[in-house]
Amino acid sequence: MKVTIKDIADKANVSTATVSRVFNNTAYVSDDTKQKVIEIAKKFNYKPRNYSKNSNNDDAKEDENNTIGIIFSFEDPFNEYEHPFYTKVLGGIQKYFQNYNYQLFFQSIVNDYNKDKDSMDELINKQRIKGFIIIGYDIDHRLISYFSDKEIPIILVDNNPDDNNLNCVLNDNYNGAKDMVDYLIKLGHEKIAFLGGPLNHFSLKERFHGYKAVLEGNNLSVDENLVKICSPSFKIDDGYQAVLELMKNNNIKPTSICAANDSLAIGAMKALIELGYSIPDDISVTGFDDIEMANYTNPPLTTVKIAKQEMGLHAGKRLHELINGELPTSMRQVISVSVIARKSTAVIT
Repeated sequence: MKVTIKDIADKANVSTATVSRVFNNTAYVSDDTKQKVIEIAKKFNYKPRNYSKNSNNDDAKEDENNTIGIIFSFEDPFNEYEHPFYTKVLGGIQKYFQNYNYQLFFQSIVNDYNKDKDSMDELINKQRIKGFIIIGYDIDHRLISYFSDKEIPIILVDNNPDDNNLNCVLNDNYNGAKDMVDYLIKLGHEKIAFLGGPLNHFSLKERFHGYKAVLEGNNLSVDENLVKICSPSFKIDDGYQAVLELMKNNNIKPTSICAANDSLAIGAMKALIELGYSIPDDISVTGFDDIEMANYTNPPLTTVKIAKQEMGLHAGKRLHELINGELPTSMRQVISVSVIARKSTAVIT
């Protein structure tokens, strides 16, 4: 099995960034650490990627190519109606790199590991990628490991795997959901329904856990009859269908619906209006993400605001630092969120 930069880092008890700095001489590393890394590399016959501009081999050409790969698991990332969250993230990435001499290469995957691995091999060989930003939760973790084994810097956005050696940019989903449910309780709501998406999605799972934590912290039971998890998709129509089912088959009617994203909330509002309910007089509705459409629903949607473009800016900055060997350790960067109160919620009277 080929020895990777991660293997050397583990043996030397240092980060992969430190190993990269030793061989690329991009930043200071103590003599003792440098010697330890070099000795371990020799022992395991590790051959680092060479980025030296003074070299006459093909790796020298690689240094002259400044291509960043943006990988996502959906077909059209620029479809604002299909992916209102990720289009803003992509905008932030583009904004960051416009200040530097990088070319951005966008690539979708099909979520078939073997096919995706083959397409990534071809992409790396043809484009000589400097680093990758991987966007979205539903990417096979074997593919993430594949990138690591290639010794190419990667940043994950909206994905939080168990591997502590990976760099991630995330939202404070848990506390955002807690703040929203706490806001509803302060308005007098106790029968709070939750409308979520698949719990293998890191962000949606954290939002569900935040919902449960606040109810339990206020001595309110989590009624499973008031919880609807939409899977595999969690779009407007999923929210619409879920609320039709919730209100039809439930003897205990909620006074509010806390949706895990704005699309689900917008679908919920449509269903409630069709069923003859007034929002917020009969039922309050909240979302999460603060997509642009949230301000134009009738009534405007109370939601949790996410700094989506800032996520992209931070992802770009972190990858740039990784490429230049400036990050001493792997980090999970969590971006703060805030509740935006609009007209879809009201006090219980």
